[in-house]
Amino acid sequence: YSTTNIQVEGVDEADIVKTDGTYIYAFYKKQIIITQAYPAESAQIVSRILLDDITPIEMFVNGNQLVVFGTQYENGPYPYAEKMAAPGVAIDMIYPPYWGQSKTVLNVYDISNKAAPSLVKEIAYTGNYSTSRMIEDQVYVVISTYPEYRLLAESGNDESIIPMIKIDGVESPLAPPERIGYIPPIRAEQFVTIGSLNLGSLELTNETIVG
Repeated sequence: YSTTNIQVEGVDEADIVKTDGTYIYAFYKKQIIITQAYPAESAQIVSRILLDDITPIEMFVNGNQLVVFGTQYENGPYPYAEKMAAPGVAIDMIYPPYWGQSKTVLNVYDISNKAAPSLVKEIAYTGNYSTSRMIEDQVYVVISTYPEYRLLAESGNDESIIPMIKIDGVESPLAPPERIGYIPPIRAEQFVTIGSLNLGSLELTNETIVG
């Protein structure tokens, strides 16, 4: 069997299908299908992981761990709609009552029991998935985030445009302003975050710059 074609030896690249020689892991719509592929005469689907509102993008397999990247869209009432409306003008004529943002989800599953995978780590970045790599037990992901400048203009709070991260259900800013890097003379139009997840300890570290 073959693995994903890679550019650098020892540096794995995510893909839409992976195999360990016995099982095949593949996306089907908003599901991950785990199929026993060898021996061929007993090939069968052994489990399905339902992703609900997550659209899968790519994945890694590392021993008994499955790392899945996906996109999740979140929307809700626009927080400053009333403030931005002109006097006597209906709000929905100026701005829609809802706004939305894309999130990049990084889920880690324990697949030691192929028939019953379990979610062991759930991370959601505000922003778009750019690329990822895996070196041994270390997964690296790059996220690009475009600030919601309307929030800054209306709130007057500089921290309102800092990207958010949610780890196992707990949401917080990616970093305080003084911990976000800037490399002149690059124009600061977006945030770029590099996340590093250790699959042994499930410890996550992030570095964010503007550029």
